[in-house]
Amino acid sequence: MKKSKIAFAAASALLLTTALSNAQTTVGGNMRVGLKASSSDLTGGLGSGSRFTKETQINVANKGKLNVGGLEYAAGFSIENDGGDSGGGGTHYENNYINIINPSSGTTLSLSADHIKPSDVQLSDIVGAWARVDHVAAGAASTSAGAGVTATIYSLIGGKGASEGFGVGLVQQVGTVGTVRAIYQPDTDGAAGALADTGGSVTTGSSTNSIFDIAFRGSLGVKGLEVLYSQNKIDGTGTDKDIKFDSQGIKYTFGQFTGAFQRADGTINTNGTTVKTKEYGLAYAATKDLTLGLTQIKSSQSNLAPEEKIRGITIGYSLGPVALGVIAADINDAAGVRGQDGKSIHLSLAATF
Repeated sequence: MKKSKIAFAAASALLLTTALSNAQTTVGGNMRVGLKASSSDLTGGLGSGSRFTKETQINVANKGKLNVGGLEYAAGFSIENDGGDSGGGGTHYENNYINIINPSSGTTLSLSADHIKPSDVQLSDIVGAWARVDHVAAGAASTSAGAGVTATIYSLIGGKGASEGFGVGLVQQVGTVGTVRAIYQPDTDGAAGALADTGGSVTTGSSTNSIFDIAFRGSLGVKGLEVLYSQNKIDGTGTDKDIKFDSQGIKYTFGQFTGAFQRADGTINTNGTTVKTKEYGLAYAATKDLTLGLTQIKSSQSNLAPEEKIRGITIGYSLGPVALGVIAADINDAAGVRGQDGKSIHLSLAATF
């Protein structure tokens, strides 16, 4: 028994040494600090407030060659900390992956979480500025003065339906035309996607349904063009309806201008409630460091009367190693409630290291 353990340990050490000699490891990260002010126009009065925001993230990545078939691999994970430094925030593990890559065919097999995300694409928010316009606007839509954020209609489909739990993914490069991404997740609960892995055990089963997500994204060989087509479906059980949606989008850059349009519709719950969204984006690169953007998102829900509208102006400015972002956004009839309006402004500094 002892000899077996010693032999196994020696083999493991040899394997680790061989892997390290063929690998390249990088460690990086980013930090974003901002100031956000919001006000909500409500039936019962005006709710307003301001606060600092913070996000820090460490990224660890490793890549190298395998000793079979000319294959390569990539592996990595991210640790993100949001909110306060004294326990007020939350720590999240993101972008966990081990990829097996065939360079000759442009094929990648991925065992991962929060990595492939075929449908999680937003073309309309062109500038970005380290925060999304819809997130900034949603923060102004409180249900009452001092209350928390109201879930917007757009947020129900704004993540484009994909869960961030563990799954088996495939990425296939299609020449210079674009890339097909697909992932199958047996468990749609992103929070418990690793299934009882806290003690090193993966024996616990899942009672949630599976999801299949697939998308094509690429230029179709046209310079400045980007198109998107995606579909996903979460299986229903018994008489429950499947939760599914599809999305199409196009973005085109001509000179200093970039325009984008994206639409999505789908069934958001097993009761058959549907949501439709249309997004429009326009950006102007004034200089190599300064970009200005406009975003508008219209969303409707089948069992609600008012159409929800989100509008935003974004300014992105590069200070070299630090980026400055400003987003001013407003929302009307948030969550399909008439008169539930609000506005926000978000200023941020971001550094990458």
